[in-house]
Amino acid sequence: MRWYFLKSAGIRCRIDAPIHVQPYALDAETRHNLFLAVKEALTNVIKHAHATEVQISFGITPHSLTITIKDNGQWLRNQSQHAEGRILSGHGIKRHGKQT
Repeated sequence: MRWYFLKSAGIRCRIDAPIHVQPYALDAETRHNLFLAVKEALTNVIKHAHATEVQISFGITPHSLTITIKDNGQWLRNQSQHAEGRILSGHGIKRHGKQT
């Protein structure tokens, strides 16, 4: 999957990942939940951020996997200061995070 739905929304996607990675075992449920969380975050970019670019970065150590998603969207600039407290409060992302 090459982030087809981002392309269809007119959003460029850059993926940054280490070239050489030691094997990192994830069980099927964790892989599925990570996929759902990333999909939810990208869906939010499409629906709310008005972005033209997304960057997905992967950080891998022997004991952790980090996925960072950044976009060049403008939606936060149009929201009140109150929005800052709600940045990560999307129920879908929270739900997927708790499952992993």
